[in-house]
Amino acid sequence: MGTTSTPNYDLIKPNIFEELDSWGGHVNANSDVIDTEMKNNADSAGAAQAAADAAQAAADAAQATADGKAPLIHTHVVADITDWPASFPPSAHTHAIGDVTNLQATLDAKAPLVSPNFSGTPALGGAPLATQAYVQGEVHKINRWVDDANYTLTLDDMGRTVRMHTATADRTLTIPPNASVPFPNGTRINVGVWGSFRATIAPGAGVVIRSKENKVMIAEVAFAGITMEKVGENEWWLVGDLS
Repeated sequence: MGTTSTPNYDLIKPNIFEELDSWGGHVNANSDVIDTEMKNNADSAGAAQAAADAAQAAADAAQATADGKAPLIHTHVVADITDWPASFPPSAHTHAIGDVTNLQATLDAKAPLVSPNFSGTPALGGAPLATQAYVQGEVHKINRWVDDANYTLTLDDMGRTVRMHTATADRTLTIPPNASVPFPNGTRINVGVWGSFRATIAPGAGVVIRSKENKVMIAEVAFAGITMEKVGENEWWLVGDLS
């Protein structure tokens, strides 16, 4: 008895108990045909779904646009214009002018545009302007005098000269840690002794001092001095009259 085939895809149907040598080949060939047709069907279904989704999105957009339009049949509400002429101000009216009795005196009290002479402390954005008096005051504050006392640096000492003077005993100047006094890196401070006494530069908690031969005492000679520079978060470099 010969083989038969399926009506749609012409798949070979081997006879049972016959064609033992060719049965497996027929099955493999049939499987390839079925796999190909299933893939084609899936691709077609996916393309159809994508087209349907795009059409739905376009329809939704068109509906949203239509929803934003005014209906074809609508009404306009007109305000009550019964007293329309009376509701407008008259064509002839007046403007109130402020009191200008002392205007000239007020203007005379202002500084002239040419060579103005200011008084008080002029400021710009909250910061004082560099007037002569302001500059002189700042220069005066450059030198800090420390009389008969130990001293710990503050932010106000940034860029200044600290002059230590004593007539009683040796003194200590302390460099505070960055956590308590955050000097910016590169800060320089001069320290001098105004007399013959021993002045020691002491590190605060966690502070490291770098200097030649690890010396931290200003020479015990009147008017000796050093310069210290902040080179790290808690690191200072000392140069000058050290002993």
